[in-house]
Amino acid sequence: MVRSFTSFALFALAIAFAHPAAAERLKLSGSEIKQLLSGKTAYGYRGDTAYSVYFAPDGTMVEQEKDGKRRIGHWVAKQTEHCVTWQDDGAESCMALYRDRGQIFWVDPSTGAMNLAKLKSGKNLSTDLTQSADLSQ
Repeated sequence: MVRSFTSFALFALAIAFAHPAAAERLKLSGSEIKQLLSGKTAYGYRGDTAYSVYFAPDGTMVEQEKDGKRRIGHWVAKQTEHCVTWQDDGAESCMALYRDRGQIFWVDPSTGAMNLAKLKSGKNLSTDLTQSADLSQ
């Protein structure tokens, strides 16, 4: 069921980004990214894997996947990107961040891959997306 939902969500995203209403999607600046993410938890899917990630105002971030695996990293908001350096491998990855209504989209500039997420205030690492955020809205 998650797989079919994920496939549907990706299809819907592709159509939504091609639709003229996509003009409502706003690419965020570094200051907007920092303001949007600081002190919040994002809930979403990466492929078929549910995850949540907390963005502390001091730049620390903690990600938890459905299987309970946790990673700790450091996040920064650069000029037009959200960049993460994970403690486990030290590699930095940067993505553009877009907002449309109550949803946010991370877009990998090199591949075009998108991750859809919802944000909630505070730290609540949970991968039960039925409890944390419904991505279908």
